[in-house]
Amino acid sequence: MKVIFIQNVAKHGKIGDIKEVADGFAINVLIPKKQVVIATPQAIKNLETEKKTKINKLELTKNLFLQMTKSLEEKLQSQKENKGILEIVGHKHDKGHLFSAISEQDIVDAIFRLLNVSLNPSQVILPKEKIKKHGEYEVELKDKENKRKINILVK
Repeated sequence: MKVIFIQNVAKHGKIGDIKEVADGFAINVLIPKKQVVIATPQAIKNLETEKKTKINKLELTKNLFLQMTKSLEEKLQSQKENKGILEIVGHKHDKGHLFSAISEQDIVDAIFRLLNVSLNPSQVILPKEKIKKHGEYEVELKDKENKRKINILVK
């Protein structure tokens, strides 16, 4: 019986695979556990449409990320002060240290205030040491495939 895997099944198939399996195995095990569907022409057509949609969605998110980083760089370059650097204001105490470290969310908020574009905090990679002092730091913005570095200035 020809089936389409809708779940990963060890030693048999991965999601999206179209394979021939024994009728009894499909009827008694795979179909009741909802791990496969029978590969009808309509199901195969739906699978291909789903794959195309997924590819288009990935391309769209990639293009949006590249466009966002490009407009961020342009906006930072057009600033009069601190050209090319994203400014973040942190609250400090008497010794010059910040009350709390700068987090990914702080950077996402600063980008949102500047561009009105929201990022996921998981797309921001901070330096290995925590940002607890005033100064300039390099931060990386990442998408699934793309990475861009930006400089931030903590005031």
